[in-house]
Amino acid sequence: MTDIASDPWVPNSVSNLNIPGIVERCDRAVYEMLESESARLNDIVPADIERFQANGEGLRTYVDVIYSMDVLDLPHSYEAMYPIHYATQGVDYDGVKNKSIRDLTRLLVNGWVQWTRSESADRSNALYESDYNRWVKILDAYDGMLKAYVIEATPMDTPASSSYELVSNAQ
Repeated sequence: MTDIASDPWVPNSVSNLNIPGIVERCDRAVYEMLESESARLNDIVPADIERFQANGEGLRTYVDVIYSMDVLDLPHSYEAMYPIHYATQGVDYDGVKNKSIRDLTRLLVNGWVQWTRSESADRSNALYESDYNRWVKILDAYDGMLKAYVIEATPMDTPASSSYELVSNAQ
């Protein structure tokens, strides 16, 4: 079994035509967080909060649409494999300065890992209820972290640890 912390980009293809779209959108949301101004601060700027919330809502809507669709009968294309294109391939998402960004990206990375290694990933299309419910809980945790912690608790006055280089070199 592949270690999620060292290689969440495995597998890089699945037989369910819906899973790459979900995973690539999660990956894009993670990429946006990692490249945001907030990733380099101890604070999260308001525009990034809005973007992170909108990305979460977009992810939720996309998966809800797929889950609500009828299962397609695809006997001539099953077991085709659909590639997953990761923008974050090899990126150290735990290496950013902002701890809240790390928390949020870990949730989304776990979300895409659950999809790529799910029972749904093995079928030709559509989503199993258990996989969908797991996803909903991950996104609920993402939204909860944003609303109950990030928005409420930041910015914090942390002058002693504001230099990321000092903190990262001490580890």
